[in-house]
Amino acid sequence: MDNLNENLNDVVNLCSKIYDTDLIFNILKSGSVLEKQAAVLNLTEIRSKSDAEILMENLTGIDGKVRQAVAYKILQLIPVYKEYFKDEKFYEIFANSIIDIDSNVCRLDIDAIQYLKDDVNFSKFIANKMKDIIFIALDELTKISYKSKKYTSNKQYFKIYWCLETLAVFYTYLNEKDLFDLLLKCAKLPEYTIREKCAIILKQIPDNTKFNELKLLLGNDENYYVRNV
Repeated sequence: MDNLNENLNDVVNLCSKIYDTDLIFNILKSGSVLEKQAAVLNLTEIRSKSDAEILMENLTGIDGKVRQAVAYKILQLIPVYKEYFKDEKFYEIFANSIIDIDSNVCRLDIDAIQYLKDDVNFSKFIANKMKDIIFIALDELTKISYKSKKYTSNKQYFKIYWCLETLAVFYTYLNEKDLFDLLLKCAKLPEYTIREKCAIILKQIPDNTKFNELKLLLGNDENYYVRNV
């Protein structure tokens, strides 16, 4: 009980604290999980690429509470400060965040990077990175034995799901062959949510004999949600 009261007092003190921008970024550099989480939620501006870099350094490889708070804050601020996030060294961080183990982080990240779609280099990188992750995950699925625990395959399906969700925005930056091969393989997976994501992408593609065959396949899918995208 003493520990609980102490933790509650810490939270109250952090929430009532006045944060200026310098203090927030200093905390993001070296603060505790709780301190970083409270501080970043008070962030209202990004003054430079250096600020953006500190924020991005806390988007992956750190406690989930911080990752989620940072992803939320990036989504809030990127419409105004998107130029600070177009640095190539951020590309890989954004890509890794898309397949974070926390689906809330995945969603926040995908919503945020849509503001960078006008950057052709970034969009090509993200589209092709999602393609590569999907093909690796598909290969891993072929190696999983029937007796393996379900979470082993679910981990790969999770990656494919969020990569397809991203490609629904960035698929035009893939070449046609890669896109077709990717959708063909994913459209045959047993997990209906994956097939549904394929259908969402296909619905956006103009009439094309090659892709129309896939549209027909999923239009007759056994699952209601897939065939009625």
